[in-house]
Amino acid sequence: MAIRPSTETAPAAACLPPASQPKFSFEITPDRCVILSPAFSAHIKEEFKSLCSSHPRLLKTLELAPAFLSLMAPEAFDPRNQARNRYNDILPYPPNRFKFRQDPTLYINASIVLKGKAISCQGPKTNEFKRFWRMVWEFDARAVVMATDFVEGNAQKCDRYFPSKDGESLLDASPEELPIEQDIRVVKTEGPELPIDGMPAKPSIVLRKILLQKGSEKKIIEHLSITGWRDNEAANESLVAEAVRLGIGKRIVAHCSAGIGRTGVFLAIKEALEQFQQGLPVTPDFILGILKSLRSQEQGRNGMVQTVAQYELIFKTLILLDENFGKELCQVLNRSVNHL
Repeated sequence: MAIRPSTETAPAAACLPPASQPKFSFEITPDRCVILSPAFSAHIKEEFKSLCSSHPRLLKTLELAPAFLSLMAPEAFDPRNQARNRYNDILPYPPNRFKFRQDPTLYINASIVLKGKAISCQGPKTNEFKRFWRMVWEFDARAVVMATDFVEGNAQKCDRYFPSKDGESLLDASPEELPIEQDIRVVKTEGPELPIDGMPAKPSIVLRKILLQKGSEKKIIEHLSITGWRDNEAANESLVAEAVRLGIGKRIVAHCSAGIGRTGVFLAIKEALEQFQQGLPVTPDFILGILKSLRSQEQGRNGMVQTVAQYELIFKTLILLDENFGKELCQVLNRSVNHL
């Protein structure tokens, strides 16, 4: 099934008289925004509540410290690695922590998710640039998705881990890095620069190509930045839809600042759309099942998708990407209501 933008301003259900309007419906406005019926929005809120109840985000508080410590990858607490964590309560689980081939003990705050199809990680810090690009190389990723700006407000959300222009190098060897990390080089960048000290003038998608080199072997990696999407908030669904279109069918390394909120939204949309296109049936908990996997201790990350607004954004973006998905989901939900 090809991804195609809808040419309709609203699905048939949204054009019915109010008396015959289904309980679950949506409207796509002329400026490509999705409006959900009150029942649809309420259903999404209840689903998110159930997700948080069954798969809660674990916080590293004094009361929960023993449980938190026992569940997270022990390498994350090694004194040599603690400075590599951007946030001390967002750490990888042991089963799906990314492990380097030559040295599995080498640590990076990254998790393999969606049955090995993607990596979710924190925004790289200055002391892990080499490890990040080594991970991209070993995972054979075709694209890196950056769902954050470098700085939001006065907070550093991600460090600039790639050259802003051709010929610039950020990856000179440093004493704290290990030899395994020194054989991947970023040798060229093509594409626009990003502001490194604040938010862009307006949200946008910024594309560039990054050339990696290991000895005589080279790989071209697509780099996709979603700018102007603030932490813990929902972006415009048109912006996110454009980014997902560009990532469909590719092995992805995705990050925001912590690697759980905006990253979780992007990966959930991509996975749901790919499943729908492969013919998997839409069920009432179609999206919920994907989020449970993304939050699981076996193949997920602690607290993926952080707010109900982000969860609703998943549905809105999917509807914008493929209106048939929204129609099928509404039909399923309306049938379930009629059978009660």
